[in-house]
Amino acid sequence: MGTLQQLLVNKLCRQDYTLVADVLKLCVFEHAASMRSGAALNFRLGENEHVLKAVARQRYNGQLTISMGDGSRSKRLIERHHDPVSGCAFLVGEGFDPDCRNWPQVGPQGGRGCHPIAPTLEANLTYITRVRTTGLMSHEVHTEALNCTSDRKLGMVIYGLFPMPPSGFFSIHHLRYFYRLVQLWHDSSIRCLGVATDSCSTGLGAGTMLMTPTSIDIEVGTRYLGLPDRDFVLLAPHLGGRLMDDGVHYDFCTKWYGDAPHLARTLRRNLCYETRCLVFTQVKILTPHLSPATSQMSIFLRKYPLNQHKPPKYGPGQVYLSKEPPHN
Repeated sequence: MGTLQQLLVNKLCRQDYTLVADVLKLCVFEHAASMRSGAALNFRLGENEHVLKAVARQRYNGQLTISMGDGSRSKRLIERHHDPVSGCAFLVGEGFDPDCRNWPQVGPQGGRGCHPIAPTLEANLTYITRVRTTGLMSHEVHTEALNCTSDRKLGMVIYGLFPMPPSGFFSIHHLRYFYRLVQLWHDSSIRCLGVATDSCSTGLGAGTMLMTPTSIDIEVGTRYLGLPDRDFVLLAPHLGGRLMDDGVHYDFCTKWYGDAPHLARTLRRNLCYETRCLVFTQVKILTPHLSPATSQMSIFLRKYPLNQHKPPKYGPGQVYLSKEPPHN
């Protein structure tokens, strides 16, 4: 039962653990959490560079990896969090700043999303009230993890965790977050091919901006990795390189990978709404001997209020193929 209790307290949140503990007659959450191993507690909100250096670098031992990020729904609560790096206690639950350059630094001063616990109850209640009334409570937690591309048995290593802001997080902020991850891989001597996200709007936008060369990028001398094909429009930018621990130089030509199952699910879900219509343009039908890079597809999503008539050309719940985007 002790082993089962340790597994549950590491895998479940407080509410879920309490529900299971009542059935199995386990210890309360606080006592079970105090019996966790040191490795389970050595984790902080934001980036965990120490996890990359102490765990990921030894586990993957120079093999190629890919970074995967996704958001999960969370309880809208303000809770106490002990930061193992600074040794300070914070109140967490407020969404981080959309711009990762403004994230709280390691130290007792904290920042948005990591509020130092005040010495008085009144001051803590004032902060909690302000976060709730101003709509800054986070309802989703983003998790970033590394996974080996050549050996599934090695498993993944979580090295990033932050409460997402409830609003104001756009594609440019997601792109800056990509660049921040590349800096972490570089500093930690991790060979990472790129980032993989679900087909959320900010991930699609950031991935497109990351792999689309611009005139400014060309003028400053940015190099790109791709194929000599005119239809190959998404290229991997060279974001620097370094000499790894094994003495081999590695270049970070970072790529973005979209998750196809998420995109398919999004399409199916949107087709079920009577107020939405999907219009596909510039579609190329692929054959098995062609590269997926030769396919370009633009998705136009039209939303109509319930109290308005829908344009007769585009009805609800259907897919249309056209050469030009719809103008109505």
